[in-house]
Amino acid sequence: MENTTKKIYYISTRDVRKNRADAVHIMLTCQSFSNNGINVELITPSVKRDEYVVDKSSVFSLYGIDKPNFSFTELKTKISEINEKKTKPFRIVFEKFKAYSHFCIRNRKELKSDKVIVYSKCYISTLPFIVFKTLGLIKPKIVFEAITPKNSLLHRIIYKKSDKIISHLKFVTKDIIAFAKVTEDKIFEPAFFTQTKAVDEIKASKLELRKELKLKPYETYVLYAGKAGEKVKQVQYFIEAASKIPSLTFLIVGANNKGIKAFDKIKSEKFINNLEVYPFQPLVDYYKFVLASDILIGYYPPTHHNKYHLSPGKSGIYFASKNPCVFSDLPSLRSLFPEGVAFYAESDNVRSLVATINDVNRNEVLAKEVANNAYDFASKSSYDRFADSIIHFIYST
Repeated sequence: MENTTKKIYYISTRDVRKNRADAVHIMLTCQSFSNNGINVELITPSVKRDEYVVDKSSVFSLYGIDKPNFSFTELKTKISEINEKKTKPFRIVFEKFKAYSHFCIRNRKELKSDKVIVYSKCYISTLPFIVFKTLGLIKPKIVFEAITPKNSLLHRIIYKKSDKIISHLKFVTKDIIAFAKVTEDKIFEPAFFTQTKAVDEIKASKLELRKELKLKPYETYVLYAGKAGEKVKQVQYFIEAASKIPSLTFLIVGANNKGIKAFDKIKSEKFINNLEVYPFQPLVDYYKFVLASDILIGYYPPTHHNKYHLSPGKSGIYFASKNPCVFSDLPSLRSLFPEGVAFYAESDNVRSLVATINDVNRNEVLAKEVANNAYDFASKSSYDRFADSIIHFIYST
């Protein structure tokens, strides 16, 4: 069926003034939908915070988007991430529901068209659209991108009432069908997505990047880049691994102020001299740290979510770097990635992580072969292809 979409309203789970992995995915998906010739407007809740304070006019540059091709609207809320004034979960639910209900009312004229798509990643923010559509007040196609399916009344309503569902893993698809009794033809598992194009635009050599980032030219760097709070289990594993391999230098990129202080304290108390900690980075600088490193780590604890619902955003950047990657051996990652693109360490076993890092470091030929396989895979898995396949699915029936 022909794509007759007039507009996509992309409903974000959170604000995008802090470039977390899900925010990166949201911004790049909006850009790619727009590359399909569709008018895209990203709708996010406003959030007050005392860290990562970014002016709205600078949001696109935070993600390396020099020529924005979609619009961005923040809905006024009273949500706060300031520690002493941090909003309680129930209040966040109320603020989101209220903000998106007001949005539906203000934009009901445009939302009466079935050529408008409401594309959402947020359960509570989708509910007002479903309520208004059920009452016959609006008529958009509702497409929900599910990451972590749950068997609650709210989740079942979202799955049943959405026109289409986007799932990243076969385990997610299976759970949604079991929970909501929806048919499989309503759900689509799109092509994997990576940032290869953006990473390839960085032409500097590894040595040049290390000079720019003030890294040592000939050290072997092991990198963890991503969410890096003091209580994040991935970081705890990484620091313990660093303490057991003093010959390599370990980099944490993405720590908040509290995390930096906590990690510096651990370094001092445990005499870990081969660990360096860097704060949160704009996306292009994040790419540069990944390219400047030697071994990349995505070592997740074996929670139910990680085992069956994990689709790590950093993997697309890691694979595009031509550096070898070490991941936890989890069913979700084995399902998501083809054979021969990564090294795996037994989950929740730092000895296995350490052994795998050492093996990768010693076996240069094999490491390069696996890294090249990962790059080839990433090169065929662009965000434009991801977005195009979703649009095609929406209009396929």
